[in-house]
Amino acid sequence: MADGDYAQAARWNREAGGLAGRPLGHISVDVEGAPPQVAEVQSETLRASRGLMGFPRTEAVFGGVAVSALVDTGANYAVISETLARGARLVDLGDAGLVGSAGHVTGGRVTLGDIEMGGSRFRNAIIIVLPDEALQFPLGFRIEAILGMPQIRAFSAIEFSGDRMTTFTSPSGSDDEGVADPPNLVWDGAQLFAAVQVDGAPEMFMLDTGARRSSRLVVQQDADMGTISVRGLGGSASVQGRRGSATLGLDDRTLSLGRLETRLAPPRRGCGRFDPTSILGWDALGQGGFRIDFDRMRFDWIDVGAATGTRDRG
Repeated sequence: MADGDYAQAARWNREAGGLAGRPLGHISVDVEGAPPQVAEVQSETLRASRGLMGFPRTEAVFGGVAVSALVDTGANYAVISETLARGARLVDLGDAGLVGSAGHVTGGRVTLGDIEMGGSRFRNAIIIVLPDEALQFPLGFRIEAILGMPQIRAFSAIEFSGDRMTTFTSPSGSDDEGVADPPNLVWDGAQLFAAVQVDGAPEMFMLDTGARRSSRLVVQQDADMGTISVRGLGGSASVQGRRGSATLGLDDRTLSLGRLETRLAPPRRGCGRFDPTSILGWDALGQGGFRIDFDRMRFDWIDVGAATGTRDRG
């Protein structure tokens, strides 16, 4: 699914469980009969504004409608709000079911359409249409549209640096010393995971530019856990967990998080290698500029302002 193979996506969706803790949770759709996405991509630098919640957004066109789209490595599909979808050229494929972080949400539709982002175009993209209220969150945060992993993965690499996002269409090669660093990313189905040190112990976290905060799921309850409230799509729910400071290690950098949420995982429902799913969000990722290199399967920190591209679209 990461590269637009929707038949494979359908097989994963039949087997995978919900992703508690993500604002949009898990979208369960039947797309096995959909044609594969066709991507025509360019290397370029685009503006990626950071709003109230700190998420990167860039201008895009969904089915002929201009939108401000969240760039979300944790999204299995592209998404557009119901209001904006009314004016878009989209082919309806049927219902979509949502499992949010706090319950089940209905009302979604599966559609097929074209997406443009800068000079790149994605034909036959699966676009999930969601009710406007499902894309509204506390503090007035509202999502118009989402560019998901099927679009992001079409590039060789992508960089976030300050208010810029740079896409690459050719291999980036090895590091500056001429020796390739070992991979620190791995695919688990359609999801991209990073090797992270948690207080010195190795764990795998899903790399999620659509999550405001990181969260950690564990299979064994500890003495410090109590009942905490989790808010998200579907309302709120009470779970066993705790919140507290933590130190994470990613690539060559140590990250201090003042409020890492650690929750007791529900009974195993997924089929992935890294189930339950811990999430690396913007409280960690926002501590510097970074590159996600799909060819080398590397996450690397970069200096803010160091991103390079062939064209600046403002």
